[in-house]
Amino acid sequence: MAVLFCWLVLVPVLLWVSVTLLVRSVRAALDRRWLRLSALLPAGAAVLSAGLLLLLLSFAVYSAGSGGTDSSPPIPCRVPGRPALDVVDHRIDVFPTVGLSCVLPDGSSYRSDDVPAGLTPLTAALALLAAAARYADRRRP
Repeated sequence: MAVLFCWLVLVPVLLWVSVTLLVRSVRAALDRRWLRLSALLPAGAAVLSAGLLLLLLSFAVYSAGSGGTDSSPPIPCRVPGRPALDVVDHRIDVFPTVGLSCVLPDGSSYRSDDVPAGLTPLTAALALLAAAARYADRRRP
C-alpha cells in the first residue's frame, strides 16, 4: 500500500513541483532562487525516503533476529503464500532493491514484505533529479 501511495501520489506531486519550479526559474532568467529551491526539494525528499528505507530495514532485521517464543520462523518471513516454516536464515539484499530476504534450505530465497520494493528506485530517482537541478543551477552564469 505504501509503495502504491509513493508511486501514485508522491512521485507525480514531487515531479510536478520540480518541473514547475524549473519553468519559473527559466522565466525569471536572473533570479536563481527558484532553481536552487527546485534542487533542494527533491534532495530533501531523497534524504527522507532514504531515512525511511533504512528505518524500515532496521526494524525488519531487528524483528527477524530477536529471539523469544514466537521467533521461528522469523516474523518478517511470514509472507502469505510463501514457505515460512522452511526458512533457515535471513539476509540483507542491496541490489537491485534494498530489503530483507528469507533463505530456504535449498539456497533459494524470497523477499520479505517489510521493506517496500519501490522505495529504493524512488530514492534513486529523487537523488538524480536533485543532482540534475543542482547541475543546472551551477551552469547558469
